[in-house]
Amino acid sequence: MHVIRIKVLKISIVSISFSPIFQYRFKKFRRWTYSSEKTLKGSGMTAVVNSYDGGGYYIDLNTTMNSSQIIINNLKNNLWIDRGTRAVFIDFTVYNANINLFCTVKLIAELPPTGGIVPSYVIRPVKLVRYNTIGDFVVLASEIIFCIFVIYYIVEEILEIKKLRCSYFKEFWNVLDIVVLLISICCIGFNIYCFLEVRKILDKVSTNPNVYVDFDFISYWQVVFNAATAIMVFFAWIKIFKYISFNKSMSQLSSTLGASAKDLGGFAIMFFIIFLAFAQLGYLMFGTQAVDFSTYSYSIFTLFRIILGDFNFQALQQANRVLGPIYFILYVFFVFFVLLNMFLAIINDTYSEVKAELADQPNDIDVAGYFKQVSKNRISVLHIRLLLCFNK
Repeated sequence: MHVIRIKVLKISIVSISFSPIFQYRFKKFRRWTYSSEKTLKGSGMTAVVNSYDGGGYYIDLNTTMNSSQIIINNLKNNLWIDRGTRAVFIDFTVYNANINLFCTVKLIAELPPTGGIVPSYVIRPVKLVRYNTIGDFVVLASEIIFCIFVIYYIVEEILEIKKLRCSYFKEFWNVLDIVVLLISICCIGFNIYCFLEVRKILDKVSTNPNVYVDFDFISYWQVVFNAATAIMVFFAWIKIFKYISFNKSMSQLSSTLGASAKDLGGFAIMFFIIFLAFAQLGYLMFGTQAVDFSTYSYSIFTLFRIILGDFNFQALQQANRVLGPIYFILYVFFVFFVLLNMFLAIINDTYSEVKAELADQPNDIDVAGYFKQVSKNRISVLHIRLLLCFNK
């Protein structure tokens, strides 16, 4: 574990100014001087009570326990944390050499004006040191192969766009290919940037271990990179539907969704009007009594949870013994017994129509036979070209 940083955010209680003639006698300590987000190279975050930027008043502890205790006692005696303090952040990073993982930890204590302390935390385990073991080098080889495929598909898509022009973007699968390639390029770029940045940070730590180094920034973007990779893999799996559409039984799902798109669009408008109306009603009616309805966004997610059968009826009843049960019964009636049944009716009706239409179409295309025929054609063309070369 390297140097620990403690940072506080305060509101202004009183403003004190000094004449310029006295300023040279007062030494500025960073613990009493506000540092902006740009100076600290930090980033904002959202906690339980409020959102905060990356600036604040900070102090870095020493690497020994005794000296750090002296610093903390000094801050305590001089009321560094006072009634104007709204949040305290404790940042540090630990490293486990056995599993080669860094873990950035941010402990947060919010002090709202109403009193009390609201604790929270952000813990991000990330693997920043890469390519050390045999398994890591296998991953490196896979990444190189992935980059080669990305370059190949970029060239292929550029040629298709050049040939088809605007009609290229009318096909859904082509747009999906572009999205996957863009995310892949971003992931490759970030991977290179992360590798270089981690090298720079580790060199800085090894050169001067007594200086605080911010791993929070790189760990945050590592989490974003993981999310982008997950989205890319998800879209890649969706592309499988493009290749199983040879079979009409497999294409029933996409055909059903496509045929019912207009009806589902109208249903979605009606559903969200009623849904958001209930969310607003719950927020205004129970927001001061029930945590699940304390904000409008909480109210929306709570209603989604009720649809899935995860709800706390006792909290709703305690908020209002009369209106709480009435609200719950009305919501369940309109959403479960009316709207969801309408949704199922639309899907079932469209599915029956699509199934009847596909039954009148020719038999399924033989996928194996299709690829076999394509392979034979390619081999024949190659054979003819070889004969022409030898004849010359």
